[in-house]
Amino acid sequence: MAAWRIFIHSVQMIFNNLPQVVRIVLVPMGIGIATLVLFAVLGVSMDGTDTEGATGGQIAGMILLALVLIGLALWVIVAWHRFILLAEYPQGWVPMLRTDRMLSYIGHSLWLGLVMMGLMLPLFLVVGVVGGVVPLIVTIVSVVVIVAANVVFFRLSTMLPAAAIGKPLALKEAWTATEGSSATILILVLILGVAQFALQLLLGLLLLTPVIGAVLMVLGTVVSGLVNISILTTLYGYYIEKRAL
Repeated sequence: MAAWRIFIHSVQMIFNNLPQVVRIVLVPMGIGIATLVLFAVLGVSMDGTDTEGATGGQIAGMILLALVLIGLALWVIVAWHRFILLAEYPQGWVPMLRTDRMLSYIGHSLWLGLVMMGLMLPLFLVVGVVGGVVPLIVTIVSVVVIVAANVVFFRLSTMLPAAAIGKPLALKEAWTATEGSSATILILVLILGVAQFALQLLLGLLLLTPVIGAVLMVLGTVVSGLVNISILTTLYGYYIEKRAL
C-alpha cells in the first residue's frame, strides 16, 4: 500500500537521521523556548486568553512573538527539506539560514492557503445553508469536506518542498504531477489522523508526570511536526523526483 509506505518512509527518515535531526532542530528549538520564557516574563504569551483586555503593547508583543516562532519553524522546515532532498548536511550545531528560501516558502504557503480557502469557503457556505434545513447531516458533510480539502492540500503541497530547494512549482504542475494519487493520499490522511490522535493522547498522559512529562511533551511535539514535514518531503521525492520509497 503506497500510503502506508509513504507514512513509514517519512517516519524512518527521522529516526534514521537522528544526528542530523538534532543538529537541525536543537538551536532553533532552544531559541524558541528562550523566547517564550522571555516574553512570558514580560507578560506576553500565545495562550490566546484575555486578548480583549490586552494593551496595545501586549498585542504588539504577541504579534512579534508569533513572527519569531514562525521564523524559527521555517528555519527548521527549510533546513530539513534541503537536507533530505539535496543532501545539504548541517555544518556544526547551527543549521544554515536560507532566508531567500524561507521567504519563498512563506509566499508559496500563503498562496496555497488562499487557494484552499477559496475552495473551502463556498463548500462551507453550502453546508451552512443545508444545515439550516437538515441539521443531522451537517457533521457528516463537514467531515467529508475537511477530508477532501486535506487530499487537495497534500496533492498541491509538493509546492512547498520545491520552494525550499529553489525549484518552485506552479499549482498546475503540482496538481498534474500528483494525478491519480487521490486515493493514496486519502488513505495517507486517515493514517496520519489516527497517528496524530494516538500521539496526542500519549502526550496528554505524559503531562501527568511533572518535569519529565513536560520535556517529553516538547520532544513529542517536535517529532510530530517533523513527521508532517517529512511527509511533504516524501511526497515531493516520490511524485516529483520519482524516487523509490
